Amino acid sequence: MRTETSPQLTSPATRVAYGADYEHVLTRQARRRRLDTAIEEMAAASEFTGRPPDVLSARGEHPDRFRVCSAKLSHTIAMRTSAG
Repeated sequence: MRTETSPQLTSPATRVAYGADYEHVLTRQARRRRLDTAIEEMAAASEFTGRPPDVLSARGEHPDRFRVCSAKLSHTIAMRTSAG
């Protein structure tokens, strides 16, 4: 990208500013990737990962039951709004 844009930038000051901003963007992207990786690792090792199914199982309820109920409710609402 830098080599494609450089010929269009005629002023030395513009080229310097563009180069600095381009480096800043690359630095931010690298930081974002590092943070995303760290967040994923922390989430995978978290004591809270997978908690909702555990809570439902402890109460004797299966998580799929809630997905089916939610789908039925969504369908019922859609039918009522389209009929009215």
